Amino acid sequence: MSKRTNLSFFFLIFFIFLALNPFGKIATCSLDPFTNVRPGWDVITIYEIPHPPGASCVGQDGDLFYADNLNHVIMRMDEFGTHTEYISTGSLNFNDIEYQPNSNRIIGVTDYGFYTITSIEIQLLNNYSYASTLSALSVDPTDDSFYCGSLFDGTAIFHYDANGNNLTTVLSDVQGCSQLILNNNQSILYYSESYLGYVSSLNLSSLETTLLRTDVGLPGTQEVIGIGVDDNDILYCMTADGNNRGFYQYDSGTFDLLMASKAGMSRLTWFSKLHMFIAGASAGACLVGYDPDENQAQLLTAMVNTYSIAEAHDGKILYAYEDEIFQINESGPSQFADTTTNLTVSGLVIDKNDDIYGLLSNDSACIYKINHDGSTNEWFTNIIFEYGKSLQYDVKNDQLILLADDLIQNQTNIYQIPIENPTTFTKLTTFENSTKTGCVVDNSGNIYLYEASNNSLYKIPDGSIDREIITTNFVNFTGIYTEDYEIVPPMGYSTIENGILIGRNDDLQIWLLDDAVRVPFAINVRGIDNSAIFQNTNNDLIITQSTAVLKCIYQEPPQHPPIGKIILFTAIPLGILGIAIVVVILRRKNKLN
Repeated sequence: MSKRTNLSFFFLIFFIFLALNPFGKIATCSLDPFTNVRPGWDVITIYEIPHPPGASCVGQDGDLFYADNLNHVIMRMDEFGTHTEYISTGSLNFNDIEYQPNSNRIIGVTDYGFYTITSIEIQLLNNYSYASTLSALSVDPTDDSFYCGSLFDGTAIFHYDANGNNLTTVLSDVQGCSQLILNNNQSILYYSESYLGYVSSLNLSSLETTLLRTDVGLPGTQEVIGIGVDDNDILYCMTADGNNRGFYQYDSGTFDLLMASKAGMSRLTWFSKLHMFIAGASAGACLVGYDPDENQAQLLTAMVNTYSIAEAHDGKILYAYEDEIFQINESGPSQFADTTTNLTVSGLVIDKNDDIYGLLSNDSACIYKINHDGSTNEWFTNIIFEYGKSLQYDVKNDQLILLADDLIQNQTNIYQIPIENPTTFTKLTTFENSTKTGCVVDNSGNIYLYEASNNSLYKIPDGSIDREIITTNFVNFTGIYTEDYEIVPPMGYSTIENGILIGRNDDLQIWLLDDAVRVPFAINVRGIDNSAIFQNTNNDLIITQSTAVLKCIYQEPPQHPPIGKIILFTAIPLGILGIAIVVVILRRKNKLN
């Protein structure tokens, strides 16, 4: 037997062993949206945003370029909204990109180096030796040199030449630089500090700093504070969460609110072709346009990260954003209904008759009925003059459970609204001195209420008005938010698990009611957030993330075979492999003899 024959024989036996492998599947790379999913649950992606935007800049021909780090490409968008792939980035993730006009190239910063980017190739320009990751760029168009800062606190802002060589440190002890903007005409570098919630300016001639704004965004976190200048060197500021949210213009020493913000925190990029700032909203995984003249923000690409989602009995999946309701189709989201109220739809539910109801946020609890043809009509309005916050459906009692905030009294009231006769509603209970609350209902009519101020979960048994405390340690946000923030997480009930799912930034957890314990349900792989959780009539779970709409379907997990079978099925392939080895050895000996 030749060496080639021996080798072929060994490979044959080896693959037979793999085919009979009793230890399970061979690990493979996966692009699944979740990992470490609880046993028995399969996850399918109903829709995923094609190119979630990250860092952006205006480059060649005045087009917009943005990094899609999820799919590892740089995308290009013109003024007509046409998106094309510019170049694949391989395994690189870019923290920020900017355009160097004299070199006609984009420069990008990663966790360890600077890269030049053209439509043909991406090349390493220079590694940097700074201890913290650099993540904010601003290019000087006169010579292609650039300024760079870090999102970490207690870091510095540096000036590099066009080839990434460090020239000087222009500012030290910066508390989380989330964006840098150069106003070259005035020799001013604007910068925002996420940890402090500040917007400041640095005079590049005198190196003097001026604090322009305080109390912005979410101080103590790395959430981005967006800043930008237009063609007239006017400064703007945007934050979509926390303090003083909205889009502001700086004028004569003050920031004036121009419009509400949309879809999440982001840096700002001035796009002259559309005369608007572009934000690559992190939470929304979409592009948002802020037009200072129109004072109106608009979505430029689709967004699915919502707190309100539902699946009708015919499989139609609907979600709400602001005052519009969208339907998920194979080609992506399309408008299904418009309440034309300019009020945010903060809850969608579907009753046992497949009727759809939407809760609108207002100073009175407005519930609309959304018909399957997309038309809407008022169903329960101008009755409870409180801020409608959460809407759930109680299938056992065929009623809606409404959480409404009395902002004057600083309390949350829980109402039961019968479907057949909504005017006979009743107030079930009140949480005094608390408006940070959430709610789910199980199939037996039991109501579960979460109060963020003491991190407690309560149960109101069906037919009762009394509260039973289940736990004072319902959810843990340590490492995500500071202790000062009271967070009401997205919640949803699972009949199969008899548990309450909890949406967090990077994972799903579940409170198992039978075991009185919180355990992991799944860990995010591709998207962030788990913002809406809905259980359909088949007990499947519909979940939204920043980039996708997912469905979790339960299948009975495979039962492990008895230990005797494991030993038997392990011994068989091992025995075959052993016999093959002996045969090969004997044949080689015979050939030698």
